[in-house]
Amino acid sequence: MNRIPPAILHTAQTKLDEAADILKPYFGTLSSSGRRILDKMGPDSIKFLEMSYELALGNPEFFPGSMNIVIFGEDLSAVRELMVLAAKLNQLKHTISDIEITTGGRALEAALAFYQTLKIAAWHDIPGTRIIYDELKELKLRRPSGVQGKPKKQKNQKSNKNRLQPELFES
Repeated sequence: MNRIPPAILHTAQTKLDEAADILKPYFGTLSSSGRRILDKMGPDSIKFLEMSYELALGNPEFFPGSMNIVIFGEDLSAVRELMVLAAKLNQLKHTISDIEITTGGRALEAALAFYQTLKIAAWHDIPGTRIIYDELKELKLRRPSGVQGKPKKQKNQKSNKNRLQPELFES
């Protein structure tokens, strides 16, 4: 995966901020009970809405007087567009997550290589390395979420006790 230049990331962030600003006047906050009740829109719901709208236009005498058929049509159009927008945003979210994981992995690889070099240099008492190594060592890399305990040693696998490696897992 290619590296993304900082200017491109900045432009993407600016565009996302612009989109959020455009939609901000229409933001609302649903309660959890409201979300449970209303969060049921899907392809079948759209079919029901579309058919209801078409039938309401053809049979206005049955459309409730307390409702506005024009607003119903506008809401139907907006729901269609919002579902497309939500699908695009969901895909973008997954793509950004993949890029973040890949980029973070490369950065972690570089950090661990640097840490290893410092560890070896500090072990050989190379001046100035011990303080840098100790500072990094204090940060102790955290266990990635979902990883339980230390990795199990495979049968017939040699011990890694003498192998220099950073502490990827907290004790």
